[in-house]
Amino acid sequence: MQNPIIKSAAITVLTALTVAAMVWAARPDYFGIRAGRADENYLDSQKCLLCHPAHYESWARSFHSRMTQEASARSVLGDFERENSYEFLGVRARMEKRNGQYLMSLVFPDGRNQVFNIERTIGSRRIQQYVAQQNGQYIRLPLAYDLVNRRWMSLNGSFFHPDSESFFQHQTTWDNNCVFCHNVKAQPNMNAQTRQFSTEVTELGIACGACHGEAGTGADAVAGGLKDDWGNDVYAPHLTEPWTFRGGRTAADVYLRLKTGINGTPMPSFADTAGDEDLWHVANYVVSLARKPVWDMTADEIRAHYTAQAKKEADNPVERGRSLVSTMACGHCHTPVDREGRALPGLSFAGGMKMRLQVWGDVVTTNLTSDNETGIGRYGDDDLKRALTRGIKRDGSRMLPFPMGWPAYAHLTPQDQDAILAYLRTLPPVKNQIPPPARLGFFAYIGAKFQMLIGGKDYPIVVFTGNAGSAGNPPAAQAARH
Repeated sequence: MQNPIIKSAAITVLTALTVAAMVWAARPDYFGIRAGRADENYLDSQKCLLCHPAHYESWARSFHSRMTQEASARSVLGDFERENSYEFLGVRARMEKRNGQYLMSLVFPDGRNQVFNIERTIGSRRIQQYVAQQNGQYIRLPLAYDLVNRRWMSLNGSFFHPDSESFFQHQTTWDNNCVFCHNVKAQPNMNAQTRQFSTEVTELGIACGACHGEAGTGADAVAGGLKDDWGNDVYAPHLTEPWTFRGGRTAADVYLRLKTGINGTPMPSFADTAGDEDLWHVANYVVSLARKPVWDMTADEIRAHYTAQAKKEADNPVERGRSLVSTMACGHCHTPVDREGRALPGLSFAGGMKMRLQVWGDVVTTNLTSDNETGIGRYGDDDLKRALTRGIKRDGSRMLPFPMGWPAYAHLTPQDQDAILAYLRTLPPVKNQIPPPARLGFFAYIGAKFQMLIGGKDYPIVVFTGNAGSAGNPPAAQAARH
């Protein structure tokens, strides 16, 4: 009896080893690349080319693929040979090509000279910007080339704030600025002691993953802080979850979104950058990314799905907090708006939205930014959790159970509470002093209470536009009923 058992065990072990060897041999070529690094096993476009040549060719023809490039005769589109001089604010610039290198030479009013060796380009459609190294760090230079009008230009006035008298107003460090939105999987690797960067990117240029994350799952998306035309936060949907797509989930729906873009959002139209055939290729590929929805999963699949999701969220509590704050719509009340419903510039999460609760008086939403004087910077975590889940303010007074639904937030897990606070702590400070609640007088309160309880009158919450806080202190606002 022992021999058959031993023989069977040996066959089982041998079979298992054979299968393991086959699995190991069949692992993808990129397996183990940059093991232990932030972009371990991350697929760049060359890896995608192996299985998706048509999609690769479509992407390679787009302006996104050429967003950031090493400087070369093919990538440099500015005029470095003929109309190659420019003067601004007394600084004379001359752009030249010498021995295969591209140079930007500056002569200042006092006679000083400075020469930059251009190493990278940004953009290839309307404006091309140039990147050089200074003290071992990459910088974006203050002059760019207007590809539409074929002329050199200063970046002063090209952004949404006024010109200045500084020639270098828009010279900036590439490693902690441009690198995030114009490349894939940027890792600045800043040394906290020297404040120097040792930047790495998985790939220069933009692929879909820049907004939608690796494999369309939203993981490691580098383009964050997206806003719509009203100043509200928007988030690129996971391409693996087509039921969340605005406008439909079929290939035809996706093609239309690619062709026209989505008005009022950061989603652009690609009609000028890709042909119809390419757009259909992309649309069909996006449809192929769909994962199985939860309502079609088995119990084991659901358990595995949420276990993996919980692990990912635990690894990045700030991102989890951002997601929760968005889902709970905190910004809708804690960001004041104008008469058109657009968020007031510079006051995101700074509070100041005035609400009239007819029986209880006027309240103004709290400043949730990290300002130490007027925001939550001076509050400890326990103070904030007590307010969030129990409605108890720092001074011990109680909040009404509305408009902030703290009774519902009482069911948040400790991990989610920590994640929300972790995200709120990242909000930049905005000084906006919030006035205390204005209560109704005794007789007005009794009268309103009588009409509500006995007369059955349902008072609406009246929401005022404008900022009732100290920042800007705009004129009295118009009320809008909700």
